[in-house]
Amino acid sequence: MVKQERAARTRETLIRSAAEVFGREGFSRASLTAICARAGVSAGALHFHFESKAALADVVEAEALSRLLAVIRTEFPAGVGHVQLLVDTTHRLAGALCRDVVLRTGFSLERELPHPAGTDLRDHWRDWVEQELVQAEAKGELRPGWRPRTW
Repeated sequence: MVKQERAARTRETLIRSAAEVFGREGFSRASLTAICARAGVSAGALHFHFESKAALADVVEAEALSRLLAVIRTEFPAGVGHVQLLVDTTHRLAGALCRDVVLRTGFSLERELPHPAGTDLRDHWRDWVEQELVQAEAKGELRPGWRPRTW
């Protein structure tokens, strides 16, 4: 159990360190050496957990998506309208982007790397915003005649 806990901590440290290095230098300029140094682990430890820099970036993006989904799936008190939910969630996302390097880097990695369908953070955010606006419109929360802009 101790080895598993240590391995999990090392993996999380590598993900956070990779996010910091990718965020600072960009994916293409980031080196595994810099990520290992930031994490305080050997190259062997990195390769135990991740087969390549691209695999590590994929995990950073997957973790960022998980964190984005946690932001947009937060329960709100009953009676909160969809427009207010959209405003409050946008504020929560802005705060999370300021505090969370993995989430922030997940958004920036999207500009550099190809993505399989369903993993793009911007698409998830945009889809959620559109759904909330459609629901707000259906409940009469939007100004009459106003239509959500097509992205």
